[in-house]
Amino acid sequence: MGQCAGTTTWVSVEKQQHGSVWRNNNMGQCGGTTTWVSVEEQQHGSVWRNNNMGQCGGTTTWVSVEEQQHGSVWRNNNMGQCGGTTTWVSVEEQQHGSVWRNNNMGQCGGTTTRFSVEEQQHGSVWRNNNIVQCGGTTTWVSVKEQHGSVWRNNNMGQCGGTTTWVSVEEQQHGSVWRNNNTVQCGGTTTRFSVEEQQHGSVSRNNSMGQCGGTTTWFSVEKQQHG
Repeated sequence: MGQCAGTTTWVSVEKQQHGSVWRNNNMGQCGGTTTWVSVEEQQHGSVWRNNNMGQCGGTTTWVSVEEQQHGSVWRNNNMGQCGGTTTWVSVEEQQHGSVWRNNNMGQCGGTTTRFSVEEQQHGSVWRNNNIVQCGGTTTWVSVKEQHGSVWRNNNMGQCGGTTTWVSVEEQQHGSVWRNNNTVQCGGTTTRFSVEEQQHGSVSRNNSMGQCGGTTTWFSVEKQQHG
């Protein structure tokens, strides 16, 4: 998933139940290895440390539980960065209206600005964030626009092309997220209709997060048989 080479391994149910959750997945990696730490490690303060998650070189460090509890929440993670630094602001900053401002989250250049609490409360929610953009602009629509045109034409996670999240009306009539091009480097991502979801072919052949090739999410029947 999200691979530009290498292999993503989702560990078995048995391994999940015994502490080695998603170890060595190469998830979102352009080379290198992503290691999701075991349940035991999670319980002892080293939560997702040095994962290289979504990195094109460098290291992503998810801070320890202790650091989370003292105001430096996810500071300087370089999360999803192709150069530069992603800074998740401290707890203190979160409490004073500057929520995730200037993070450069998932950016190949430019700046991602997540608006303040004050701005969120006045209808301009996440406008012009450039989230996961390789050029262009991602616009998260305002609260007012959320009444029927939900996240339309966002270019979210796109390296060219357009991602269209369908309106509330369309969602209610079975065409859920069809042809979104979500996280696509070309091609089309099709998330199936409600009718199709109800008959076992859930999210088949989505090419989701792919730089070429196809990601197939198996049917309900196949999921139930291993």
